[in-house]
Amino acid sequence: MAGVSNDFPIHQWHELVPQIVLTLNLLRQSNVAPNVSAYAYHHGHFDYNRMPLAPMGCSVQFHIKPNRRKTWGEHSSNGWYLTTSPDHYRCHYIFVKATRSKRISDTVFFKHKQITQPTLTTEDLIIKAIQDLTNVIRGNNKPGNKPGNNSQIEAIKQLTTALQPRNQLPLGKASNNAPPRVQTDASPRVQIIAPPRVQLNVEANEDIQFDANETPQSIVEPPKLIVKSPTKQTPESESIADRVKKRLRNTQVSSIAERVIQRRRESANPVLDHDTGKLLEYRQLLKDPKHKERWTTAGANEFGR
Repeated sequence: MAGVSNDFPIHQWHELVPQIVLTLNLLRQSNVAPNVSAYAYHHGHFDYNRMPLAPMGCSVQFHIKPNRRKTWGEHSSNGWYLTTSPDHYRCHYIFVKATRSKRISDTVFFKHKQITQPTLTTEDLIIKAIQDLTNVIRGNNKPGNKPGNNSQIEAIKQLTTALQPRNQLPLGKASNNAPPRVQTDASPRVQIIAPPRVQLNVEANEDIQFDANETPQSIVEPPKLIVKSPTKQTPESESIADRVKKRLRNTQVSSIAERVIQRRRESANPVLDHDTGKLLEYRQLLKDPKHKERWTTAGANEFGR
């Protein structure tokens, strides 16, 4: 209960009872089997990885999922930690400060700065000195306990000294005596002095004589790579579209009238309705019951070519 925030709502104190009971059962030993806790005797081993316990009533910042926040909304919100969820893996029950409701979150930042470290005040030292003097006067002091020698006070002093920031060792500092990662004296992986690839079978007492006027043997050249030129496209391999384009390219239209007729044949124009006198587009022909059947068939035949 030392971690309860000062602004924790008083109407949410009953939400802390389940974790209080859980903590007491974990600390209290079982009457039937004193070697295990009361919780382990009834429920089995408690998995702290699955259900991590945190200071109850502590101020927290919990993450808001993308599907629950707006586009430019805040990614976290303030609240108070209530208890660990027993039905979810590493999730916590949070009482949201803004909505005044409970929410389950798996990403929580605990603001435990207000949890004070154990320290010795002047009143504690005076009360302890009076108790030691009273025990010495009454003769209730044990032979092993001398006045001014208390193991609890020494333990609290050592713990306070160890928790100070200036006495904490930096993490991840490598030692200077570590061996180098690259070994400079290692043997080379590649042999520099390699044996000759061509060995001459010459006897020890035989001398080799070279004639300067001797013509060298002809060197056999490797066969050249013959690259075949691409074959010309035969008329049989031409497609129908290529033939049509070639024929139209070679066709010379002499008169302007023939050019206009050719362009009209290649274009799609509106259709004149003789009853109404209107020009109908293709989409209007499909909607008209009088022309729908004919132009649907004609369009399908044209698209299928």
